[in-house]
Amino acid sequence: MVSIKQNSLPKNSIRKQFHKVLIIFYLLSLVASIAFIAVWTRYEVYLSANKELTLLVDMVKAARTYIAEDVRPYMLPRKIFHPPAISSTVATKKIAGHFLKTRPDYYIRVISDNPLNQTNKPTEFEKQLLERFREDRNLERIQEAGLINDKNYLVSSRPSISRASCLVCHGKPEEAPKEITQEYGTESGYGYISDRVVGASVVGVPVANVNQIVLSRSIIALIVISMLFLVIFLMINRLVQQLLLGPIEKISRIAREVSEGSLDYSISSRRRDEIGELANSFELMRRSLLTASKRLKKISQMRKR
Repeated sequence: MVSIKQNSLPKNSIRKQFHKVLIIFYLLSLVASIAFIAVWTRYEVYLSANKELTLLVDMVKAARTYIAEDVRPYMLPRKIFHPPAISSTVATKKIAGHFLKTRPDYYIRVISDNPLNQTNKPTEFEKQLLERFREDRNLERIQEAGLINDKNYLVSSRPSISRASCLVCHGKPEEAPKEITQEYGTESGYGYISDRVVGASVVGVPVANVNQIVLSRSIIALIVISMLFLVIFLMINRLVQQLLLGPIEKISRIAREVSEGSLDYSISSRRRDEIGELANSFELMRRSLLTASKRLKKISQMRKR
């Protein structure tokens, strides 16, 4: 059996180009996966937070509506001025206090820049919300992400509009019930005008750290995609080597030997594809060259005689 010399692969061999394509596809897949994970994680986190926020907002709204529509109309005509019963602000604060004992990460405030209770004064963030409601009276709700106490929150805020019933306690201090003035004094929380924005309810739910979740999910995706591509790379590389590159490299080596005058290397293939056709065509050419070479040798020998 005639041996065939092994030759190093050309600089831009098909195999190297194929490997480059796979690596580029792998890197693009990683980038696309991480981008998708980042977008989807942010959407998922805020969707979950929004569901919780909606429930919390509805709970606060229900508590304030209950005081305004069910309790206050009964209490005021009977001159009952117990603040937790007639004030939706006080009632909401009391309810929120009990709720926050079990869920301290949540944020529930009813604020006013002219409150009876000084603990209801707004923070800088809350002042901005209050000003926006006053600038646009058609604005019924503000929902946005915000940083409160160095934590990320999804915040929903609604304006508090003074009504005629509110003026019983928040009108002139000298006309306010003594239960109110004894509890809160006469310096703040008075002088309200009907149908004005006097405060806002601010509710917030904590938002998970999106960057940390993206990082952890990206690491998992990196490991999974890398393992998947490794398996695919090895399988495809083996198949391509057996079905495409191996036969082509063999034909190339034999063609090189033939070009150097060695016509004893035969090549045949039972494949019925392009590679098989190339191998058979090359074999026909080799046989033709071999036949022609033998004829030339005979003619040369005959001339010498």
